[in-house]
Amino acid sequence: MTAPEILRDCHGHALLAFKAGRKLLHAVALHAPPVRVVRMPLLERRVLVPLLYQGKPYPVARAVRQFRKAGTTLGITRGAAAVLRGLKRQGPVVSRPEPAAPTRSNAPGDFPGRDRTRPDVEDSKP
Repeated sequence: MTAPEILRDCHGHALLAFKAGRKLLHAVALHAPPVRVVRMPLLERRVLVPLLYQGKPYPVARAVRQFRKAGTTLGITRGAAAVLRGLKRQGPVVSRPEPAAPTRSNAPGDFPGRDRTRPDVEDSKP
């Protein structure tokens, strides 16, 4: 699960994006009743912009409260309720630093399982 963020689409609808896979972006949508989980192509992320609240990124805890509140009047699917419940339990999200890039070269002949950094490993090629 990636760090959740609140996004706005080109129509002004709020989305709570909670998972980005290789091809799809999973989000809780408040487009039309009921509140539901939607999947959209990851390429659509280009047209989504972060939703702001008083000049800062929209707080996730506040968005979860608002989506759950909307679910009481508009209805909510089981999947969306489970996601919002999980995000509520998760608490505040602390951003983690990006991992350092690997130092191994991707030269021809290098294989993922081959460790060239260890001196005790003999190279089979002359």
